[in-house]
Amino acid sequence: MSRRGFTRAALLRGALAALGAVMAAGAGSAAAGPTVSIYAWADYFEPAMLDRFTRETGIAVAYDPYDNPEAAEQRLAAGSGTDVAVLPGQAMHRLAVRGRLARLDRARMANIRNVWPEIADRLKTFDPTGASAVPYMWGAFGVGFNARQVRQRVGERPAAGWDMAFRADGGRLKDCGVMLADSPEDIYPAAARMLGLQPDLRRPADVDRITDVLFKGRGMIAKYGTADAVNALAGGEACVVAASSADVLQARRRAREAESGPEIGFTIPREGAPLWVDSLVIPADAPNPDAARAFVDFMLKPDVAARNADYVGLASGVAAARAQQKPENANDPAIYPPPDALRRLFAAQPLDERTAKQVATGWRKVKTGK
Repeated sequence: MSRRGFTRAALLRGALAALGAVMAAGAGSAAAGPTVSIYAWADYFEPAMLDRFTRETGIAVAYDPYDNPEAAEQRLAAGSGTDVAVLPGQAMHRLAVRGRLARLDRARMANIRNVWPEIADRLKTFDPTGASAVPYMWGAFGVGFNARQVRQRVGERPAAGWDMAFRADGGRLKDCGVMLADSPEDIYPAAARMLGLQPDLRRPADVDRITDVLFKGRGMIAKYGTADAVNALAGGEACVVAASSADVLQARRRAREAESGPEIGFTIPREGAPLWVDSLVIPADAPNPDAARAFVDFMLKPDVAARNADYVGLASGVAAARAQQKPENANDPAIYPPPDALRRLFAAQPLDERTAKQVATGWRKVKTGK
């Protein structure tokens, strides 16, 4: 399962009842007016904000959740009849290149000025002209850790580098469990930074070197897999995981709900880390483009964006939303990295076909040991 897929899949079952209510309400309103269809991670918008959108615009909402971005990309590539979709950067880039995404009519979207400039600038890695997408939620691929177990082994100030995950901090963390998410599109650029290489992975020799380093470190890694890593971190069975902030935050919520669970932290390594951005896009074949544009513009209102960000517990792509969020979220460095950490985030370049195959082959070798 890809980056953050586990987190959203875990929420899917509980979300269906709420989504069903929203969709039923939308169906009831559809007879009197237009409907906008939304294709996104499950439970990715606060239901009250969807209701408010319908009240203020007269446009009903039909929410179609997914739990696998690869499958979502395939569906949109084939033509889905969806009005608005939420997509991660790599998938969004591939669809944009194939002409499957519409250009946003910014002149008719007053709230587009509210997007976070620094995040929107990094989003141009996947959308160079800035024409097809706006940032919705974002975060980092970094290192989640069990604070007590790490302190016991490396002291009060553990070295916050990728060596902590990829080499178990020189083996000192091996005994408490180090795991890597099954996310080579993040692991390889992160490892490149650790080795002082360019994270765009354009040189085949660099990809081979990264594979070699990760392969040699297999003996330090307890397991590969996003679901396993999140469960183990939440349950105190792993002390370090390389994973997305969304998944680490999910593990932290579970640990806190358990009361006796571990204290979980999240860090952006000093060498830099991949940024992930989930963007709002309008497919080129959207049946209701005016309703789609109205929906995207509505979700960029700071007060609406704040409610959605608090609901999912992630960072909003609308800069002014943060000031309107709950303090415990707005001031959480695991959600909103401090300025020095934010500067260390980079958007991993989309991989060409040759590089993608080389990375996939190398990652398979790392995971299987052969």
